[in-house]
Amino acid sequence: MYQNQWLKWDGNYYYLRSWGGAAHEGWLLLQNKYYYINEDCTRKTDEAFTYDNNLYFVDENGVMPANQWVIRDGVWYFTYSWGGARKSQWFYYKNNWYYFNDDASMQTGWAEIDGKTYYFQSWGGCVTGTKKIDGTTYVFDKNGVLLSEKES
Repeated sequence: MYQNQWLKWDGNYYYLRSWGGAAHEGWLLLQNKYYYINEDCTRKTDEAFTYDNNLYFVDENGVMPANQWVIRDGVWYFTYSWGGARKSQWFYYKNNWYYFNDDASMQTGWAEIDGKTYYFQSWGGCVTGTKKIDGTTYVFDKNGVLLSEKES
């Protein structure tokens, strides 16, 4: 009898518990890694999904990334230590400010946030100081707020 291990059957993975029954819908913690088990007892893999109003990801092995960058369909996200994606907030990481939108995507390009204008580089960092963007020079304060446009 299979116990305390993954079983691949018909292209899907199932986790069989100590008594032989399959783990069912919800989170499963094994060796410090979280997996999500679907209603049909299969392991969710390579997917983004919403659970309890938070966006989560699992990789091709079904492991939920925690406190790390995730790219999906060309869009960047950053997860909390508990796995959910950051959303509707600023995040300071490695000497740069990033902003995550309501859908949890990392902001790039121009954005108006709380009535202030910002510019985010293609890699997500908020611009400060003087920066030439599309042929026009702009001045941003130390927090990234647009102050003025200079003659080029």
